[in-house]
Amino acid sequence: MTSAAYPTVYAALVTAIDNALTVRVVDGYDISDDPGDVVMVGVPSLSSTTSIAAGSFSQVAATMGSTRTRDETGTINGVVMARNGDADATGAAAARTAAFGYVASIESALRTDPSLGLMPTFQRVVVQMSTGDVLEDKTDGATCAISFTVAYVARI
Repeated sequence: MTSAAYPTVYAALVTAIDNALTVRVVDGYDISDDPGDVVMVGVPSLSSTTSIAAGSFSQVAATMGSTRTRDETGTINGVVMARNGDADATGAAAARTAAFGYVASIESALRTDPSLGLMPTFQRVVVQMSTGDVLEDKTDGATCAISFTVAYVARI
């Protein structure tokens, strides 16, 4: 029996997002020099690159008589970033369209398999996505970054 579902759900989320998109998906902050679009899982925002809140979890006692004794709820943070070299209105619109397209693809993957394929591991697991802030910048081209949170419930 596992002490927490968080690491398993986190790893499955990274895999699900990577399978749903054709852009780079990284675990944590992107530290490469690649100027292309990227999805960073475990990143709450672009405001800090030091110690970050990648997510959170908590557990409560589950129903009596169950072989799995706890229900865990948690969240995993992420950021989608779309960039291009155009600092005009057209470039900003293209970056925004790309970023929201990535968010839509992630949402679609989670709706298609809300258990992230983890049902054999846990009696119950459900994930859902909510989005957060939309940040735009036109320094060195257009950038649109959208923070998101994936919430889950798992019976462990």
